[in-house]
Amino acid sequence: MAFFSDIQGKFKEQYTGRYFGHIIELVGGYSRQLIYPFLPKGQKMDRGDRYELTPELSYIEDAHDANTDISRRCDLAIRIYKSDGTLKFYILVEIKAQDRSTDNQLSDYVNWCRADESVRSLVVLTVNPLESDESIIVNNNSSIARHMYVTEYVDLIAQSATDGLEYKKMVLDYFQEEGYIMNELSPTERDAFLHFMTTTFLPHKHGWGRNSDENRTGIRTSKENVKNGPIAFAKIVQNWQLISQRLSSIVSLKQAPTVRYLPEQVYKSDCKHSSSLDIEEDFFLVHRDMQDSRLFGRMWLTADGDLGEGIKLEWGQIIQIENGKGNSAAPISIFVYALIRKKGVSTSLGQYKIKLDDGMDNPIYYKIDKFLECIQKVVREAAKRGGLEIK
Repeated sequence: MAFFSDIQGKFKEQYTGRYFGHIIELVGGYSRQLIYPFLPKGQKMDRGDRYELTPELSYIEDAHDANTDISRRCDLAIRIYKSDGTLKFYILVEIKAQDRSTDNQLSDYVNWCRADESVRSLVVLTVNPLESDESIIVNNNSSIARHMYVTEYVDLIAQSATDGLEYKKMVLDYFQEEGYIMNELSPTERDAFLHFMTTTFLPHKHGWGRNSDENRTGIRTSKENVKNGPIAFAKIVQNWQLISQRLSSIVSLKQAPTVRYLPEQVYKSDCKHSSSLDIEEDFFLVHRDMQDSRLFGRMWLTADGDLGEGIKLEWGQIIQIENGKGNSAAPISIFVYALIRKKGVSTSLGQYKIKLDDGMDNPIYYKIDKFLECIQKVVREAAKRGGLEIK
Protein backbone atom coordinates (compact mmCIF):
# COMPACT_ATOMS: atom_id res chain seq x y z
CA MET A 1 0.00 0.00 0.00
CA ALA A 2 1.49 3.36 -1.05
CA PHE A 3 0.28 5.06 2.13
CA PHE A 4 2.49 2.93 4.38
CA SER A 5 5.56 3.44 2.23
CA ASP A 6 4.88 7.20 2.03
CA ILE A 7 4.81 7.66 5.80
CA GLN A 8 8.08 5.86 6.47
CA GLY A 9 10.50 8.24 8.17
CA LYS A 10 7.73 10.67 9.22
CA PHE A 11 7.14 9.42 12.74
CA LYS A 12 9.39 12.00 14.37
CA GLU A 13 7.67 14.96 16.00
CA GLN A 14 8.99 17.51 13.50
CA TYR A 15 7.36 15.60 10.63
CA THR A 16 3.88 15.30 12.17
CA GLY A 17 2.45 17.84 9.70
CA ARG A 18 3.72 15.79 6.75
CA TYR A 19 2.27 12.65 8.32
CA PHE A 20 -1.13 14.33 8.73
CA GLY A 21 -0.92 15.41 5.10
CA HIS A 22 -0.65 11.79 4.00
CA ILE A 23 -3.59 10.85 6.25
CA ILE A 24 -5.76 13.52 4.60
CA GLU A 25 -4.61 12.26 1.20
CA LEU A 26 -5.70 8.75 2.23
CA VAL A 27 -9.17 9.57 3.58
CA GLY A 28 -9.81 12.33 1.02
CA GLY A 29 -9.11 9.85 -1.76
CA TYR A 30 -12.02 7.75 -0.52
CA SER A 31 -14.52 10.51 0.15
CA ARG A 32 -14.70 13.88 -1.59
CA GLN A 33 -16.84 15.08 1.31
CA LEU A 34 -13.61 15.23 3.31
CA ILE A 35 -12.26 17.77 0.81
CA TYR A 36 -15.14 20.21 1.29
CA PRO A 37 -13.84 21.68 4.61
CA PHE A 38 -10.77 23.03 2.80
CA LEU A 39 -12.70 24.91 0.12
CA PRO A 40 -12.73 28.73 0.24
CA LYS A 41 -15.69 30.17 2.12
CA GLY A 42 -18.89 30.11 0.10
CA GLN A 43 -17.39 27.89 -2.63
CA LYS A 44 -18.36 24.36 -3.58
CA MET A 45 -17.36 21.50 -5.85
CA ASP A 46 -19.55 20.58 -8.79
CA ARG A 47 -20.39 17.02 -9.73
CA GLY A 48 -17.99 16.99 -12.68
CA ASP A 49 -15.03 18.48 -10.79
CA ARG A 50 -12.03 16.26 -10.11
CA TYR A 51 -9.33 16.77 -7.51
CA GLU A 52 -5.71 15.90 -6.76
CA LEU A 53 -4.14 15.64 -3.32
CA THR A 54 -0.37 16.06 -3.19
CA PRO A 55 1.50 15.86 0.13
CA GLU A 56 4.84 17.63 0.53
CA LEU A 57 4.54 19.77 -2.58
CA SER A 58 7.20 22.38 -3.35
CA TYR A 59 4.51 24.83 -4.33
CA ILE A 60 6.66 27.86 -5.19
CA GLU A 61 8.83 25.90 -7.59
CA ASP A 62 5.79 24.15 -9.00
CA ALA A 63 4.12 27.49 -9.69
CA HIS A 64 7.30 28.87 -11.32
CA ASP A 65 7.35 31.92 -9.08
CA ALA A 66 10.50 33.47 -10.50
CA ASN A 67 10.22 36.56 -8.30
CA THR A 68 11.56 34.71 -5.25
CA ASP A 69 14.47 32.43 -4.54
CA ILE A 70 12.80 30.90 -1.47
CA SER A 71 11.89 27.23 -1.74
CA ARG A 72 8.71 26.40 0.17
CA ARG A 73 7.15 23.00 0.66
CA CYS A 74 3.59 22.73 2.00
CA ASP A 75 2.29 19.74 3.96
CA LEU A 76 -0.54 19.20 1.47
CA ALA A 77 -1.70 20.77 -1.78
CA ILE A 78 -5.26 20.33 -3.03
CA ARG A 79 -5.90 21.10 -6.69
CA ILE A 80 -9.45 20.99 -8.00
CA TYR A 81 -10.19 21.08 -11.73
CA LYS A 82 -13.38 21.77 -13.63
CA SER A 83 -14.72 19.14 -16.02
CA ASP A 84 -12.94 20.87 -18.91
CA GLY A 85 -9.57 20.65 -17.13
CA THR A 86 -9.41 24.29 -16.02
CA LEU A 87 -7.88 24.86 -12.58
CA LYS A 88 -10.68 25.89 -10.21
CA PHE A 89 -9.02 25.91 -6.76
CA TYR A 90 -5.42 25.57 -5.63
CA ILE A 91 -5.39 25.17 -1.85
CA LEU A 92 -2.30 24.96 0.34
CA VAL A 93 -2.70 23.21 3.70
CA GLU A 94 -0.13 23.95 6.39
CA ILE A 95 -0.42 21.57 9.34
CA LYS A 96 1.00 22.34 12.77
CA ALA A 97 1.05 19.81 15.60
CA GLN A 98 3.72 20.49 18.22
CA ASP A 99 5.80 22.89 16.13
CA ARG A 100 5.00 26.46 15.14
CA SER A 101 5.53 28.32 11.88
CA THR A 102 9.09 29.08 10.85
CA ASP A 103 10.22 32.62 10.01
CA ASN A 104 7.98 34.25 7.41
CA GLN A 105 6.42 30.89 6.55
CA LEU A 106 2.79 32.02 6.72
CA SER A 107 3.66 35.35 5.10
CA ASP A 108 5.22 33.48 2.16
CA TYR A 109 2.08 31.35 1.84
CA VAL A 110 -0.11 34.44 1.85
CA ASN A 111 2.07 36.26 -0.70
CA TRP A 112 1.94 33.24 -2.99
CA CYS A 113 -1.87 33.13 -2.72
CA ARG A 114 -2.14 36.88 -3.36
CA ALA A 115 -0.43 36.40 -6.74
CA ASP A 116 -3.61 34.68 -8.01
CA GLU A 117 -6.48 35.15 -5.57
CA SER A 118 -9.01 33.82 -8.05
CA VAL A 119 -7.91 30.23 -7.41
CA ARG A 120 -5.33 30.19 -4.60
CA SER A 121 -6.05 29.98 -0.86
CA LEU A 122 -4.50 28.79 2.40
CA VAL A 123 -5.80 26.67 5.28
CA VAL A 124 -3.76 26.48 8.48
CA LEU A 125 -4.67 23.27 10.30
CA THR A 126 -3.42 23.12 13.91
CA VAL A 127 -3.62 21.03 17.06
CA ASN A 128 -3.16 24.03 19.36
CA PRO A 129 -4.52 27.59 19.14
CA LEU A 130 -2.53 29.84 16.81
CA GLU A 131 0.23 31.97 18.25
CA SER A 132 -0.73 35.65 18.38
CA ASP A 133 1.48 36.64 15.42
CA GLU A 134 0.16 33.72 13.36
CA SER A 135 -3.41 34.65 14.21
CA ILE A 136 -2.81 38.23 13.05
CA ILE A 137 -1.52 37.06 9.67
CA VAL A 138 -4.50 34.73 9.13
CA ASN A 139 -7.10 37.26 10.31
CA ASN A 140 -5.62 40.10 8.24
CA ASN A 141 -5.86 37.94 5.13
CA SER A 142 -9.21 36.29 5.79
CA SER A 143 -10.26 36.49 2.13
CA ILE A 144 -7.62 33.89 1.20
CA ALA A 145 -6.52 32.34 4.52
CA ARG A 146 -8.30 30.70 7.41
CA HIS A 147 -7.61 28.55 10.44
CA MET A 148 -9.08 25.15 11.30
CA TYR A 149 -8.41 22.82 14.21
CA VAL A 150 -7.27 19.23 13.65
CA THR A 151 -10.10 18.04 15.91
CA GLU A 152 -12.68 19.74 13.68
CA TYR A 153 -11.40 17.71 10.75
CA VAL A 154 -11.21 14.50 12.80
CA ASP A 155 -14.88 15.00 13.74
CA LEU A 156 -15.73 15.13 10.03
CA ILE A 157 -13.83 11.88 9.44
CA ALA A 158 -15.79 10.25 12.29
CA GLN A 159 -19.11 11.45 10.83
CA SER A 160 -18.29 10.52 7.23
CA ALA A 161 -19.92 7.61 5.41
CA THR A 162 -18.02 4.36 5.99
CA ASP A 163 -18.59 2.88 2.54
CA GLY A 164 -15.16 2.40 0.99
CA LEU A 165 -13.42 4.21 3.84
CA GLU A 166 -11.68 1.07 5.08
CA TYR A 167 -8.98 2.96 6.93
CA LYS A 168 -11.38 5.12 8.94
CA LYS A 169 -11.00 3.19 12.22
CA MET A 170 -7.21 3.06 11.87
CA VAL A 171 -7.05 6.83 11.38
CA LEU A 172 -9.39 7.63 14.29
CA ASP A 173 -7.51 5.22 16.58
CA TYR A 174 -4.27 6.99 15.69
CA PHE A 175 -5.63 10.42 16.62
CA GLN A 176 -7.04 9.01 19.87
CA GLU A 177 -3.80 7.26 20.86
CA GLU A 178 -1.66 10.28 20.03
CA GLY A 179 -3.82 12.50 22.21
CA TYR A 180 -5.19 14.76 19.48
CA ILE A 181 -8.79 14.04 20.43
CA MET A 182 -10.39 13.65 23.85
CA ASN A 183 -12.69 10.96 25.22
CA GLU A 184 -16.29 12.05 24.85
CA LEU A 185 -18.73 10.59 27.35
CA SER A 186 -21.85 9.06 25.85
CA PRO A 187 -25.24 9.89 27.44
CA THR A 188 -25.08 6.51 29.22
CA GLU A 189 -21.61 7.27 30.57
CA ARG A 190 -22.71 10.72 31.73
CA ASP A 191 -25.60 9.11 33.63
CA ALA A 192 -23.14 6.65 35.18
CA PHE A 193 -20.81 9.49 36.21
CA LEU A 194 -23.76 11.40 37.69
CA HIS A 195 -24.57 8.28 39.73
CA PHE A 196 -20.92 8.05 40.78
CA MET A 197 -20.87 11.68 41.97
CA THR A 198 -24.26 11.31 43.67
CA THR A 199 -23.34 8.22 45.67
CA THR A 200 -19.97 9.74 46.56
CA PHE A 201 -21.04 13.19 47.73
CA LEU A 202 -24.82 13.47 48.33
CA PRO A 203 -27.13 12.13 51.05
CA HIS A 204 -28.62 8.89 49.82
CA LYS A 205 -29.62 5.43 50.92
CA HIS A 206 -28.89 2.48 48.66
CA GLY A 207 -32.07 0.54 48.02
CA TRP A 208 -34.35 3.43 49.06
CA GLY A 209 -37.49 3.46 46.95
CA ARG A 210 -37.01 -0.01 45.49
CA ASN A 211 -40.34 0.09 43.72
CA SER A 212 -39.32 3.16 41.74
CA ASP A 213 -35.73 1.93 41.42
CA GLU A 214 -34.54 5.40 42.40
CA ASN A 215 -32.65 6.85 45.34
CA ARG A 216 -33.45 10.16 46.96
CA THR A 217 -31.78 12.26 44.29
CA GLY A 218 -33.74 10.63 41.50
CA ILE A 219 -30.70 8.83 40.02
CA ARG A 220 -31.42 5.33 38.79
CA THR A 221 -29.33 2.70 40.54
CA SER A 222 -28.15 -0.21 38.44
CA LYS A 223 -25.22 -2.56 38.15
CA GLU A 224 -24.17 -0.77 34.97
CA ASN A 225 -24.09 2.63 36.68
CA VAL A 226 -22.08 1.23 39.59
CA LYS A 227 -19.59 -0.34 37.18
CA ASN A 228 -19.35 2.46 34.59
CA GLY A 229 -19.26 5.49 36.90
CA PRO A 230 -15.58 5.09 37.88
CA ILE A 231 -14.73 4.26 34.25
CA ALA A 232 -16.31 7.53 33.12
CA PHE A 233 -14.35 9.40 35.78
CA ALA A 234 -11.14 7.74 34.57
CA LYS A 235 -11.85 9.10 31.07
CA ILE A 236 -12.33 12.60 32.48
CA VAL A 237 -8.98 12.33 34.27
CA GLN A 238 -7.31 11.12 31.05
CA ASN A 239 -8.76 14.12 29.22
CA TRP A 240 -7.44 16.42 31.91
CA GLN A 241 -3.96 14.88 31.69
CA LEU A 242 -4.00 15.34 27.93
CA ILE A 243 -5.12 18.96 28.00
CA SER A 244 -2.71 19.80 30.83
CA GLN A 245 0.24 18.38 28.90
CA ARG A 246 -0.82 20.41 25.87
CA LEU A 247 -1.16 23.61 27.90
CA SER A 248 2.24 23.10 29.55
CA SER A 249 3.94 23.06 26.14
CA ILE A 250 2.18 26.28 25.13
CA VAL A 251 3.09 28.26 28.26
CA SER A 252 6.64 26.79 28.26
CA LEU A 253 6.77 25.26 31.72
CA LYS A 254 10.19 24.22 32.95
CA GLN A 255 9.05 20.61 33.35
CA ALA A 256 6.04 18.37 32.78
CA PRO A 257 3.00 19.43 34.85
CA THR A 258 1.98 17.58 37.99
CA VAL A 259 -1.65 16.43 37.64
CA ARG A 260 -3.76 15.61 40.68
CA TYR A 261 -7.36 15.01 41.66
CA LEU A 262 -8.81 15.77 45.06
CA PRO A 263 -12.33 15.01 46.40
CA GLU A 264 -13.92 17.60 48.69
CA GLN A 265 -16.95 16.70 50.84
CA VAL A 266 -18.99 19.50 52.42
CA TYR A 267 -21.07 18.55 55.49
CA LYS A 268 -23.76 20.25 57.55
CA SER A 269 -22.32 22.19 60.47
CA ASP A 270 -24.03 19.92 63.03
CA CYS A 271 -22.59 16.70 61.64
CA LYS A 272 -21.47 14.47 64.55
CA HIS A 273 -19.62 11.73 62.68
CA SER A 274 -16.33 10.71 64.25
CA SER A 275 -12.99 10.04 62.59
CA SER A 276 -11.70 7.83 65.43
CA LEU A 277 -13.96 4.82 64.82
CA ASP A 278 -13.86 3.96 68.49
CA ILE A 279 -15.16 0.43 69.04
CA GLU A 280 -17.57 1.76 71.66
CA GLU A 281 -19.37 3.85 69.04
CA ASP A 282 -22.37 2.54 67.16
CA PHE A 283 -21.06 2.25 63.60
CA PHE A 284 -24.55 2.24 62.16
CA LEU A 285 -25.32 5.62 63.75
CA VAL A 286 -21.98 7.04 62.66
CA HIS A 287 -22.55 5.82 59.12
CA ARG A 288 -26.14 7.13 58.95
CA ASP A 289 -25.19 10.53 60.41
CA MET A 290 -22.33 10.86 57.93
CA GLN A 291 -24.66 10.03 55.02
CA ASP A 292 -27.47 12.35 56.11
CA SER A 293 -25.11 15.24 56.87
CA ARG A 294 -23.72 15.56 53.37
CA LEU A 295 -24.51 18.87 51.65
CA PHE A 296 -22.61 18.74 48.38
CA GLY A 297 -19.25 17.75 46.99
CA ARG A 298 -16.56 18.74 44.57
CA MET A 299 -13.93 16.88 42.61
CA TRP A 300 -10.88 19.07 41.96
CA LEU A 301 -8.74 18.18 38.96
CA THR A 302 -5.59 20.29 39.11
CA ALA A 303 -2.26 20.70 37.38
CA ASP A 304 0.67 22.94 38.11
CA GLY A 305 4.14 23.73 36.88
CA ASP A 306 7.13 26.00 37.30
CA LEU A 307 7.35 29.20 35.24
CA GLY A 308 10.79 30.05 36.63
CA GLU A 309 12.09 32.47 39.28
CA GLY A 310 9.97 30.82 41.95
CA ILE A 311 6.69 31.50 40.14
CA LYS A 312 4.22 28.65 39.73
CA LEU A 313 1.13 28.39 37.56
CA GLU A 314 -1.79 26.25 38.68
CA TRP A 315 -4.88 25.52 36.61
CA GLY A 316 -7.80 23.21 37.18
CA GLN A 317 -11.41 22.27 36.81
CA ILE A 318 -13.87 21.87 39.66
CA ILE A 319 -16.67 19.36 39.14
CA GLN A 320 -19.37 20.20 41.68
CA ILE A 321 -22.59 18.35 42.49
CA GLU A 322 -25.50 19.57 44.61
CA ASN A 323 -28.89 18.18 45.51
CA GLY A 324 -31.55 18.53 42.86
CA LYS A 325 -34.97 19.94 43.69
CA GLY A 326 -37.66 17.44 44.47
CA ASN A 327 -37.22 14.33 42.34
CA SER A 328 -35.00 15.99 39.74
CA ALA A 329 -31.51 14.68 39.11
CA ALA A 330 -28.66 16.36 40.95
CA PRO A 331 -27.01 18.92 38.68
CA ILE A 332 -23.28 18.89 37.95
CA SER A 333 -21.51 22.22 37.50
CA ILE A 334 -18.04 22.68 36.06
CA PHE A 335 -15.74 25.59 36.87
CA VAL A 336 -12.38 26.33 35.28
CA TYR A 337 -9.80 28.27 37.28
CA ALA A 338 -6.16 29.35 37.25
CA LEU A 339 -3.92 30.98 39.81
CA ILE A 340 -0.39 32.33 40.08
CA ARG A 341 1.59 31.72 43.23
CA LYS A 342 5.14 32.36 44.41
CA LYS A 343 7.41 30.17 46.47
CA GLY A 344 7.35 31.24 50.10
CA VAL A 345 4.11 33.21 49.74
CA SER A 346 1.05 31.57 51.32
CA THR A 347 -1.58 33.28 49.12
CA SER A 348 -1.95 33.45 45.36
CA LEU A 349 -0.68 36.49 43.48
CA GLY A 350 -3.66 36.41 41.11
CA GLN A 351 -6.51 34.07 40.29
CA TYR A 352 -9.53 33.82 38.03
CA LYS A 353 -12.37 31.37 37.39
CA ILE A 354 -15.33 30.92 35.08
CA LYS A 355 -18.31 28.60 35.02
CA LEU A 356 -18.68 26.38 31.96
CA ASP A 357 -22.20 26.76 30.57
CA ASP A 358 -24.23 23.51 30.54
CA GLY A 359 -21.49 21.65 32.40
CA MET A 360 -20.78 18.20 31.01
CA ASP A 361 -23.28 18.73 28.20
CA ASN A 362 -21.21 21.55 26.74
CA PRO A 363 -19.48 20.29 23.54
CA ILE A 364 -16.43 22.41 24.40
CA TYR A 365 -15.74 20.06 27.32
CA TYR A 366 -14.79 17.27 24.88
CA LYS A 367 -12.93 19.30 22.23
CA ILE A 368 -9.31 19.73 23.16
CA ASP A 369 -8.79 22.84 21.04
CA LYS A 370 -11.93 24.65 22.27
CA PHE A 371 -11.45 23.63 25.91
CA LEU A 372 -7.77 24.57 25.71
CA GLU A 373 -8.71 27.96 24.31
CA CYS A 374 -11.07 28.46 27.25
CA ILE A 375 -8.39 27.50 29.79
CA GLN A 376 -5.81 29.75 28.12
CA LYS A 377 -8.11 32.76 28.54
CA VAL A 378 -8.51 31.95 32.23
CA VAL A 379 -4.74 31.51 32.63
CA ARG A 380 -4.01 34.83 30.90
CA GLU A 381 -6.49 36.67 33.11
CA ALA A 382 -5.10 35.09 36.30
CA ALA A 383 -1.57 36.01 35.20
CA LYS A 384 -2.68 39.57 34.43
CA ARG A 385 -4.15 39.89 37.91
CA GLY A 386 -0.87 38.59 39.28
CA GLY A 387 1.16 41.16 37.38
CA LEU A 388 2.46 38.70 34.77
CA GLU A 389 1.92 38.19 31.06
CA ILE A 390 1.35 34.75 29.58
CA LYS A 391 0.66 34.41 25.87
